[in-house]
Amino acid sequence: MPRAPKAPKMADRVTAVEERLAGVEASILSLREFIGAE
Repeated sequence: MPRAPKAPKMADRVTAVEERLAGVEASILSLREFIGAE
C-alpha cells in the first residue's frame, strides 16, 4: 500500500487558500452592496 501524503502539495494548499479568499471577497462585496442599498 502506498503511504498517504502527510500534507497536501503546496500548489493544492495555495489553490484552496485562493478559493477561500475569493469566497470571502465575494461575501464582503455582497455585504457592501447590501449595506449601500439601504
